[in-house]
Amino acid sequence: MSSTPNEIWIGRNDAALGPHALDKIRQLHADGALRADDLLWWDGLNEWIARDAALAQLGIGTVQARPAPPPMPTRPVVPDLPRTAPLPKAPARSPERSNALVFMALGLLTFAALAAAAFTFLRAPNLSLPSFGGRKEMVDALSAAGTYKTAYAEYVMSTDQTPQSLADLGLSSAPYGTMRGVRLEAGTLLLDTARGVLALQPYRNENYQIWFRCGRAVPPAGMEALGLIDAASATTVPEGDLPDGCR
Repeated sequence: MSSTPNEIWIGRNDAALGPHALDKIRQLHADGALRADDLLWWDGLNEWIARDAALAQLGIGTVQARPAPPPMPTRPVVPDLPRTAPLPKAPARSPERSNALVFMALGLLTFAALAAAAFTFLRAPNLSLPSFGGRKEMVDALSAAGTYKTAYAEYVMSTDQTPQSLADLGLSSAPYGTMRGVRLEAGTLLLDTARGVLALQPYRNENYQIWFRCGRAVPPAGMEALGLIDAASATTVPEGDLPDGCR
């Protein structure tokens, strides 16, 4: 080549691009803008020539393709750790079971309260537990004393006086069943039994009717006491042996 061309054409995709100066071609090549399949032509050539051949004639060194980095190494596949199965949930309590537990707790509390009360009751001083045998004896004694009570009431109604002895009633102290004897002191009947003394204190109401206060029963209101010995003070039978009407 005798001279350097001033105008250079680039053939690309059946199109002629240019003209370009030699420095422009050099710059395009340096920038990598020239394709490997591009064709070049300038005045003096009979035909289009390939890019590399044209650059060699123009004195432009072929730019070596920049080495591409090697492919990234394949990361080892780390297997997923087995997931720990979730702990089973505690089964929900049914309403019936909850109610049963509540009733059970209440039952235990009630039993504990009753046991404590019973323990305190049994340790109480001077406690007289009910004796069914002793109570029956007192009922039998009261039944046997019926004759004395009737005679007492008849004497008061007929004489308007308080008898002072069994002789006033025309009776004597005779054992009968569980009753060992009867005494009349200061107008009060005293029944001697195996369980102790049971006092019958007579009262008179406004109609002159006679009523006997038995043992530790509450004194009647509005009545006149004919017996001077207080029945509650004279009675020595344990509280647990007394009939309900004598407490």
